[in-house]
Amino acid sequence: MKRTGLILFTVLAAMISTALPVYGQGRETKFNIRFTFNVGNRVLPPGTYGVERVFEEWLMVRNLGTWDSTLVSSSAVSPVPGDVPWRLVFHCYGKKCFLYQAWVGAVGAGRELIRSSQEIEVAQQAQPQMQYVEASLR
Repeated sequence: MKRTGLILFTVLAAMISTALPVYGQGRETKFNIRFTFNVGNRVLPPGTYGVERVFEEWLMVRNLGTWDSTLVSSSAVSPVPGDVPWRLVFHCYGKKCFLYQAWVGAVGAGRELIRSSQEIEVAQQAQPQMQYVEASLR
């Protein structure tokens, strides 16, 4: 009976340890964002944010002051030579800014967010200006 319990415990421990990397693909990268911005369908205030890739195609954007967070779908994007590996890229249309890309890991680990219906609507009126925010701490 003890042997069966030990085997069961070992199998469960192995299953849990192999499943854990699925939930956190890397360490959270911190950014000091000094303007209001949109992520998906949410408007977020200026502040210090942690951005982390979770699961395979999702990014978590979390306000480190309030711990309010949001998950947003993303897809892989290829790096441009000379890109900074830890930065956020925003599309700004006047005073409305939308998170466009997140580079939060090793070189080549860029993620591009799916454009929200709100950004698509605003983009019909004007061309975006790019705004870059480099990581403040890692």
